[in-house]
Amino acid sequence: MSSRRSVAGWLTVVFVAGQLGILAIKELREQGSPLVEQYAVFGYAPNLIAALTLPWLVLALAVKRIGQADDAYAWRCLWHERRAITAALLLPTAGLLAWEFLQPFRPNRTFDWLDVWATLAGAGLWLAIVLLARGISGRQVNSSPPTRA
Repeated sequence: MSSRRSVAGWLTVVFVAGQLGILAIKELREQGSPLVEQYAVFGYAPNLIAALTLPWLVLALAVKRIGQADDAYAWRCLWHERRAITAALLLPTAGLLAWEFLQPFRPNRTFDWLDVWATLAGAGLWLAIVLLARGISGRQVNSSPPTRA
């Protein structure tokens, strides 16, 4: 069985990998790669990846905050933390959408509906992963630490 610290650490690794992917895509766009010109997905991929990876960071912070960092914590318990999962889905998605809708008011920025749809698709994909993991992990699990007598 893992600890809360271990679970949160691995969730943070997933987040960091996604952010590195975003940086790589933006570097390809700035270098004028022929791939970017050939495939339109490079235009909105950063929004898709951000919406897919930012919730893992929020979930990692929530998991560490719920109990003691060194408490025993099974991975299957993670998928049943309803409040943490709801916050992890809504906070980053709302932030990314707000940022997109504010772009027309910022210099050298443009609003793009494809970015909005990519953000929603990334959030939907993240939710599908969580629901799949929840279904695989089985019935509701009590994630509270055991009480000592």
